[in-house]
Amino acid sequence: MSFVSLEFFVLFSVTVPLYFMVPSKLRIAYLLVISCVFYSVGSISYLLLLFLSTTVDYFLARVMAPAQEPRRRTYLILSLAVNLGTLGAFKYFDFFARSVNSLHLPVIIGELSWLMPIGLSFYTFAKIGYIVDVYRGRQKPEENFALFAAFVSFFPNLAAGPIERAGHLIPQLRSLKSFDENRLTHSLMLILLGLFKKVVIADHLAIYVNQVFNQPYQYSGLVLLTAVIFLSFQIYTDFSGYTDIARGIALLFGIELFQNFRQPYFALTVQDFWRRWHMSLTNWIREFLFFPLARFLLKATNRRYPRVAEASTYLIVMTLIGLWHGANWTFVIWGMLHGLYMVIETLSNMLHIRVFPTHRWGMIAKGVFVFSLVSFAWIFFRANSLSDVGYIVSHMFHFAAQDDSLRQSFQIYLSRFNSIELEILVCFGLILGTMVLDWIESKWGLVALIQRTPLLVRWAIYYTAIVSIYLAMSSVTSSQQFIYFQF
Repeated sequence: MSFVSLEFFVLFSVTVPLYFMVPSKLRIAYLLVISCVFYSVGSISYLLLLFLSTTVDYFLARVMAPAQEPRRRTYLILSLAVNLGTLGAFKYFDFFARSVNSLHLPVIIGELSWLMPIGLSFYTFAKIGYIVDVYRGRQKPEENFALFAAFVSFFPNLAAGPIERAGHLIPQLRSLKSFDENRLTHSLMLILLGLFKKVVIADHLAIYVNQVFNQPYQYSGLVLLTAVIFLSFQIYTDFSGYTDIARGIALLFGIELFQNFRQPYFALTVQDFWRRWHMSLTNWIREFLFFPLARFLLKATNRRYPRVAEASTYLIVMTLIGLWHGANWTFVIWGMLHGLYMVIETLSNMLHIRVFPTHRWGMIAKGVFVFSLVSFAWIFFRANSLSDVGYIVSHMFHFAAQDDSLRQSFQIYLSRFNSIELEILVCFGLILGTMVLDWIESKWGLVALIQRTPLLVRWAIYYTAIVSIYLAMSSVTSSQQFIYFQF
């Protein structure tokens, strides 16, 4: 169920007030029921898979904790096999099916993409983090099944993260807080901010992005370049908007979720970009994939080539991240590009190569350069095929070409404006506004700053945001699903 839907609004309006009327001893059970209702709207089969996988990890952690080696390792491997096997079956079965069917064998294998449970990757990673922490002795196995199930299925972050660690979320679920007016205000502001990012900015930019990337051969030059820039901010505001909404909803229940974004387009290196982008996934990958792989490569080379091991780790890990997004060459190359960027940055630091001066304008230029690299990689992320990528890359700097078809196509969607140029200016204004919001967040904290403003100004901001969201939802022909729901 999407946060931007009538069904969710009804569920949210009814269940949240009732939560604070429920006796404290029953709140975990109530929260678990809410999460199940939220998730089962997609499909009862999704809920069944979630319940079965949660049950398996609950019992495996319980029997693993007191066991001795090598039995403990056996339980760990069994849990990883179940979790990764389930994830792999749903995410990559279609790729296998297409490969087999292309051989024209008598047996025709169907596809599973239409059965892909929303949020499967995110709650799978959360459960893997839990079972590994139990194996390492960092986390005691949870005895209360309802509490553990609430950790896995907590609905605000179930569909698209952030990826929570048991040591952070379970203690909060164990001691749920009572109603607090200040927390309510903070929560609603986060939800409003997230809705503004998603509905006003991301969905608005999506009109252009979808039009161009779904039919790239009709356009060239400035049209393609503009779509690439819009794409970068669409993905960011869509995903960070979801995170803000999820954090706001969780805070209503007294739960603080992991901050998933920290002004990623202010990064001065690609490595710094990934320290700011989807931070919960980055931290998970760093702990459970990057460091173990780096140690393995160092040991395999007897520590003779540490830089080679580091570069190889970057390439392998980022390629796997690309593959995690989907069994498609566009995703794989997107990940490989980021790995290559990181390798070049590592070599540049090792050789003390400095391209940009260290004064303010030099740092701004460096930030623009990093944004350009990331935006270029986003083309592979969004494009429908490698041939589309080739066309976009080879034609987006053909500024001499004139193409009026963009005006005609967009005017169908944006007939409320007399000037398509005005609408494009509005989109660039929204992008500029996004950067300003991020700058304010980095300096003072956006929500905290709004809370300190005079009452009249504060409510003017609220009403402006609400009216903008309403107008945006009224004008856009169809609501866009959150991008990361598909992963």
